[in-house]
Amino acid sequence: LLYVSPRSSPDRGQHHLLAPVLGVSTARAANINTEPLRNEIETYINNHRSSMSVYFEYLSTGQHVSVNGSNTYLAASLIKLPLIMQLYKDEELGKIDTGKIVEVRPEALNKSYGDLWKKGAGHKLTLDETAELTIVKSDNTAAQTVVLNIEDVYTKIDILLEQLHIKDEVIPMGGPVKTNAKAYATFMRCLYESCYLSKEHSQKILGYMTRTEVSALRKGVPSGVTVADKFGVFQVKEGGITFDDCGIIYSPKGDYTLCIMGSGMNRDVRREETEISKIVYGNVQNQW
Repeated sequence: LLYVSPRSSPDRGQHHLLAPVLGVSTARAANINTEPLRNEIETYINNHRSSMSVYFEYLSTGQHVSVNGSNTYLAASLIKLPLIMQLYKDEELGKIDTGKIVEVRPEALNKSYGDLWKKGAGHKLTLDETAELTIVKSDNTAAQTVVLNIEDVYTKIDILLEQLHIKDEVIPMGGPVKTNAKAYATFMRCLYESCYLSKEHSQKILGYMTRTEVSALRKGVPSGVTVADKFGVFQVKEGGITFDDCGIIYSPKGDYTLCIMGSGMNRDVRREETEISKIVYGNVQNQW
């Protein structure tokens, strides 16, 4: 796909979070040397405590930087994004109506993340509302409610992974799913380019992602810069976590995806991922 320069793009209108497929990318951006960014990220990671994997891609040209990008980490709640993509795919295929009111079943109740479980079994809401809660609040009860309302859901998600050519990089380990930053970034490009869903549904999901309640990426960019991301967190030991944050940053110098996966002490890994987001944002504004 070819894109107009971000500085000359017209208003994208109702699909403003999607790729502006309107012209050609700037020659200057296509010739940017990414090695300084790679070196800065590597130096930062080597000088800090957390284990970290980073994948960056400038979406208009495909230029990318991968630092430990193929190292696997627990995906945690990142897996909720393809779940919601499949929900809307089923709607497009006429298999489900996301405006339908459903009940929270007893087996969906999950106290580990989110507050929907407090409403109790029998609480009613639409599938659209469960999708919103699953992305914005990363609510486990909402996510499980979606799972229970999609026939053969895991088979369908496997097919999605195959279509995106990342099935071998999203690894079921007989429990929590593992993946890597480079593979997961594929979901961001797919939503951005509407490669699996309609423009309307891709825009809707990215809209939910601009309102996520936890975001290391968003803290690393100036206020007012739009960030559409999904985070995942998993407690691995006392005081230690795996924390992942992947998304699209809509910067003045062009849209880019950034996926960071890390493990370490709780405060360290969150702060360090925010610092990497700052490094990447500053580089894009200065170099592109």
